[in-house]
Amino acid sequence: MPLDLPPQFKQHIEERIPQLRGQLRAHVEKVQVFLGPLWAEFGPQIQGLWATFKKALAKPSTVGAGALGGVVAQTMGGQFRHILVVGLNKAELLVQHEAQPVWNDSWQELMDDTMKRHLGLVFFAPRGLDGRPVDALPFLMGEEEGAIVSQTPTILQNVALLDFCRLPAAAPNTVNMLAAADCLFHWDVKDTYVLPTNQTGWARDVEQVLRGYPRTTRANIYTQWDTALLPQTERITSHSLRALPLHSEAWLNEPTMQEKYGNHMLALGLLVTGVIWAGLWWQGRGVTELTSQLDMVQQQIPRGGQFSDLERAVTEQEKQFARRPLFTLAVKDAHRAVQQTEMQLEQLELKVPDVNQVPESYVLTLTMPGDAYSGWLQQEPVARAFLLNTALVHAVRKPPSTAGFKLEGLIMLAPWLREYKRLLPQLPSNMVNTASISATSQPVADEEGAE
Repeated sequence: MPLDLPPQFKQHIEERIPQLRGQLRAHVEKVQVFLGPLWAEFGPQIQGLWATFKKALAKPSTVGAGALGGVVAQTMGGQFRHILVVGLNKAELLVQHEAQPVWNDSWQELMDDTMKRHLGLVFFAPRGLDGRPVDALPFLMGEEEGAIVSQTPTILQNVALLDFCRLPAAAPNTVNMLAAADCLFHWDVKDTYVLPTNQTGWARDVEQVLRGYPRTTRANIYTQWDTALLPQTERITSHSLRALPLHSEAWLNEPTMQEKYGNHMLALGLLVTGVIWAGLWWQGRGVTELTSQLDMVQQQIPRGGQFSDLERAVTEQEKQFARRPLFTLAVKDAHRAVQQTEMQLEQLELKVPDVNQVPESYVLTLTMPGDAYSGWLQQEPVARAFLLNTALVHAVRKPPSTAGFKLEGLIMLAPWLREYKRLLPQLPSNMVNTASISATSQPVADEEGAE
């Protein structure tokens, strides 16, 4: 059901569709440019592996004549290389590429380890009184009736077991027969039956079985025996034992999907891994030179103590430069206070307490001429007036000295640095300028205290 969107949403979507298509087309072109050389280089190998993989997954099948009314079914020859039919007292083995079977009284002697994985073992286990199939292993191994085999015998491991008494019913008006070993096994639309027979008299047994069915019933016979003994009639159609339809109902230990296609999935995973590795290798060819250059740069980076000292020095310089704007402001503030106080100044000096440490305060020293101010009554008003007119000086004091009149002022940087950073975007350009300022005939020291 389409969404009932508002008109403005629909208009927006319609306007965005051409733009999205253009972006998608651009991305597709980039992918084609990226994958073009890669596909040209590895495309034939990938196509060949894919064809081999599909051929391995393909199941050979044929139309089972009369089986399930002509429905396509997998055959014994298409699934197994070798077929072993265990009868009542004799076994018959049909080896791959051979037309004549091999007979033996003991079927265990016909198997070896090389053919187990490609062998289909066919037998006819009896049923219980209720007509339901019984455990086939005790019957196949010759155990007593009712005995329970706890696990599959070693000789039957890795062997496909097919109990034909579990076959589904045949199509209506059709009877299927299997003549092998010493049994004439047949099944119709109702049930399955096992009759003893031999290679010389099996044709008469076939005729006897057909007499029990209407004249319109057709028979399909699967055998490797001499079919020239059969009567010439249109009711009977002979087939090879390899053309016998294979039904999953009769397969007692049919492998799971993981067991069937485990190797194919492993091969597919290795193929995908190889393709990814090839793509990464092809993509990494362009950055090999860049990687080598980066390695050279990394080798030139100083390591150890020298690097630590350099990093510490850079950090200290960054802290020094962070406080440098306050130095200019302190000089301007002292100059303005001197002018407003109208004091007679001989020298103004601004310095840091320790040149080897990041400054936390500045020391301002004002030197007046020796005969300008004499006595406490003249010096105290000048000091108080200077402190009232300055904005940055926290406190002033008169150091002990015999050479004239001096004042020392202390400027704490921490509070003013925070205030400066807060007001920096609002300050005019002439306040942010960090050029040094000095009065005429009044040298001013730099931040490190040099006059």
